[in-house]
Amino acid sequence: EREVALFEQLSHLQRLNRLADKFESKAKMRTTWLEQTIDTISTEEMGNDVWAVRAAEHRSGSILTSIKGYEDRFYGLTSLGQQLVDLGYSKSAAVEARSEAISKQWLDTNVAADLHASKVSELYELHKVLEIINTAVAEAKEKSSAMESEVTGKS
Repeated sequence: EREVALFEQLSHLQRLNRLADKFESKAKMRTTWLEQTIDTISTEEMGNDVWAVRAAEHRSGSILTSIKGYEDRFYGLTSLGQQLVDLGYSKSAAVEARSEAISKQWLDTNVAADLHASKVSELYELHKVLEIINTAVAEAKEKSSAMESEVTGKS
């Protein structure tokens, strides 16, 4: 009876250690992905003309899509961490802290990506207006030159 209890306890500890290793591995992957995503967002060149900004807008949309695609993975990590806590893992406080830190980083990344997308979209709209203004100015100059030629030619 005692041997069975010891065996069950050992099995339980081994399961917890495997789960903890899995949690740590996934936590490292998620943290790396978040850091790379934030780096991509913060170093993105928006461009100086309407087409470059349009391309930046497409890249921003791709980043948002990528973030949405990773959402379940982050919830899964949180769930795995909670499972370790619920099973009485000896380092559950560290797991909870790591899980909370990654969740905060996940939320911060979402906010940064949304803000970036909004800024790129606004810049694109401004560049479209600027392009319309530049076209109108060019047409006005063309008409002015034509009118000047008419006036000069008739004198």
